Amino acid sequence: MKGTIILIFLILCFTNTKTHSKWTISDLGYNIAFNKVYFVDPNTGWILTNSGIILKTTDQGENWEEIDFNENIQFISISFIDNKTGWLIGYRQNGYSNLYKTTNEGADWQIIKIFNEIIVSIYFIDSQTGWAIGLSSSIYYSNDGGNSWIAQNSQTSSYLISSEFLTSTLGWVVGVGVILKTTDGGNIWIDQNSPIINKSLNSIYMLDSLTGWICAGDGSILKTTDSGENWFKQEKIFDRRLVSIFFFDNQKGWSVGDSGKILHTTNGGDSWSFQHNPDVNHLNSIFFINSDIGFCVGLNGTFLKTTNGGYTSIEDYVKLENKFISISPNPAGEYIEIAFSSPRLKPWVAGVDAIKIYNLLGECVLSVAQTFPSVDSGQTGMSDLLRIDVSGLPSGVYFVRVGDWVGRFLKI
Repeated sequence: MKGTIILIFLILCFTNTKTHSKWTISDLGYNIAFNKVYFVDPNTGWILTNSGIILKTTDQGENWEEIDFNENIQFISISFIDNKTGWLIGYRQNGYSNLYKTTNEGADWQIIKIFNEIIVSIYFIDSQTGWAIGLSSSIYYSNDGGNSWIAQNSQTSSYLISSEFLTSTLGWVVGVGVILKTTDGGNIWIDQNSPIINKSLNSIYMLDSLTGWICAGDGSILKTTDSGENWFKQEKIFDRRLVSIFFFDNQKGWSVGDSGKILHTTNGGDSWSFQHNPDVNHLNSIFFINSDIGFCVGLNGTFLKTTNGGYTSIEDYVKLENKFISISPNPAGEYIEIAFSSPRLKPWVAGVDAIKIYNLLGECVLSVAQTFPSVDSGQTGMSDLLRIDVSGLPSGVYFVRVGDWVGRFLKI
């Protein structure tokens, strides 16, 4: 008994300890759309805007320098092969796209090509080899640093949106209901049969030659573990548009999109959960420089940064506790029962199809579907109590989340 009391005391003390914040918002002084955030190295990064301006940081996003191109152009894609050499694409209102190149860390940018269509993605593997992806199903290849371009046959009429290349021969392009792959530098593009049709596939991230993910316009996330021979849908918790996806390793990943939501996984996408972040509008892009430090940008000059992987702090979870949920027994051993005192929570908040249990690191350790009520009200036919088996969880403090309601319990 004495040991149990000491354990509870230590946990409560730890619960009251302030931890690093999750995602923090900074006002960079712009009320324009930030389209993309991209880092060349842990310190040097870029933000592309829709207003003829790009921003550069050399101190991990603490300060940003403005580079104004003095024309009405929307920048949407950037690619660097080292600190000095990079390419930047933007399109004008007349539908033409300017391709810029720098060889001095972005101090000067020179137009090296004007495409007579909207180019949505630029990707260079080395100083000579690169691809430009056109919205209207075009793919162009350069072997001289972008000075000249050769049209490749995409073998599709679908709109194209995003690209990823791992070597001078291996790459992918995705668009509306289409996933294309090449193994010979784009001489031949093969359709990999997307499980999502008539919806936009907005961003692809390939961790290596076998494993990759795609986020879609309907909130779906696809994954492959065999170089795209098969793409399968992962757990879906969001029914609005996702536009950017990033993985640090084969376990930790993030995706962002409409409503300013940030989705996160710690198991390769087998399950996803929402990370808490400041109330913001649509997010356009996410990028991590390591497993802890990451950035998001979006509409109205939105700029978010995390230094702990976006995990919700203990203090933040405590603030989310709500009187509408009670958990018993607490401390718990084999199981917990969740009681809902508000009719709105029976059986669940609208749109919530699972209950999530998180550990002190903010990691989802258990997800339970809306099933197996332990007690029926007998009046509404809905569950007043839900029993959940927690016998497999290690001892410690856990947080139970249902929609926006959060409770906590001690597992012994």
